[in-house]
Amino acid sequence: MTESGMALGTLEYMVPEQLMGKRVDHRADLYAEVVLLYELLTGDVPRGAWRPPSNCRPVDSGLDQVVQRALQPKPEERYQQAGEVQRDLTTVLQRKVPPVRPPWRRRVGVLAAAGLSAAAAGTWWWMQHHVPEGGHFRLEPQGT
Repeated sequence: MTESGMALGTLEYMVPEQLMGKRVDHRADLYAEVVLLYELLTGDVPRGAWRPPSNCRPVDSGLDQVVQRALQPKPEERYQQAGEVQRDLTTVLQRKVPPVRPPWRRRVGVLAAAGLSAAAAGTWWWMQHHVPEGGHFRLEPQGT
């Protein structure tokens, strides 16, 4: 059973003013959308003193500012229109950000460099001990 003026919704997606029983407007939808964005980026919903998305996952830190602004407790400090959110997200997503290399890829690169160095040293040693003076091999016909 519901009553007039009753607050309905999923708690994590509700704006603070709605939780206090105040009137809400279209900005409540923008708030909920960015809560969903945060959840998609981090795997969790922003509760209490939440961490910026870039502290949770390897994402562009520009998303931190978008999320921070959208989830302000006071409605006048949040985005006022969906176009503002879209503009800022587009700006962040269009930036050229160097890819994050996983730690194992750095180790593979070091191992590959070490392997190439060892191969070069081995080749040098072999040539010092097996290549005749002057540095030329002579191929002789065999079996004739």
